[in-house]
Amino acid sequence: MTDREDCSVSSQNLPTPANSVSPPVGTATQSMADNPVTAYLLSLGSQVSREKTASHLRQIVRLVHRLPDGAPVDIFQFNWAEFDYVQTRALIEVMRQESYSPESIKAFLSAVRGVLREAFILGQVPAEQLERVRSVKPPRESRIHKGRLISSDEFMRMLDACSSDVSIKGVRDYCIISVLLNCGLRRAELVNLDLEDCNLSEGVMLIKGKGNKERLAFLNERTLDSISKWLEWRGHEAGPLFVRLYRNGNLPKNIQAGRMSDQAVYDILNNRRVQAGLEPLSPHDLRRTLASTLLDQGFPIEDVRDVLGHSSVKTTERYDLRSTDRLKKKMRKFSF
Repeated sequence: MTDREDCSVSSQNLPTPANSVSPPVGTATQSMADNPVTAYLLSLGSQVSREKTASHLRQIVRLVHRLPDGAPVDIFQFNWAEFDYVQTRALIEVMRQESYSPESIKAFLSAVRGVLREAFILGQVPAEQLERVRSVKPPRESRIHKGRLISSDEFMRMLDACSSDVSIKGVRDYCIISVLLNCGLRRAELVNLDLEDCNLSEGVMLIKGKGNKERLAFLNERTLDSISKWLEWRGHEAGPLFVRLYRNGNLPKNIQAGRMSDQAVYDILNNRRVQAGLEPLSPHDLRRTLASTLLDQGFPIEDVRDVLGHSSVKTTERYDLRSTDRLKKKMRKFSF
């Protein structure tokens, strides 16, 4: 099974890999009906969250059994009920030794707690065990913030690269990049946009974020204009706002089945970045740039949190790269 396995809302359809590893310890045979992993994945609000959490759980099993990255494992057959306080502490120590980031350790620990909570509800672990695991805190360490800010000049050069492509692909890519920066969207949020989510007369979009949380995104004139031009090519048929294109530039015959993937968004941005002659950047850098720009313009951090769809202001604070950018510019001018 790969890290992109499907974890659909039906427990009967949750995958059980045929080529899974059967470790000598920590395994158990359970039906899907009383499996804590099944219950936990189904409790998550979106398909993206299920896929990411399943990936975390697979890596936890690999770490417990000292298996190499990518080794096939079966998270549904692993005996999570044996995951206790000591094993949780040991997992954190292994992750620290292997230089996992504090954010990754926190995410993995959250996944363990979630599965153990479902195991408790199913009567498979005692309350004392769950509380002891919950008492384990992730290490309080700091890391340099990831990503970088994108300057106005860089942004315009990417748009110019799209504009120089007079095909439907250039129109679509221009619109995608505009929406990403204007709304600060995650890749998954962008590809999950449907035409019905857009109210162009009001200049607003309905965004479905993590945990199925909804928020509104307000569009500037450039983005509104780019969407209108894209719809002249795409048409107004209900379905995904952005669709994949055939090599010859044709739209898919069935718009409903043409939804783009997260990876396609990354590839589009990277291709336009290369055409513009820019340093490497990621779609998330557009999100960081929006956050830093809004804060620099005096927006309260609570408003920026709402724009990005964060649950906590602490998360939003990590998106503020203004001090890093200022220091970089000053040091470039420094000389002995």
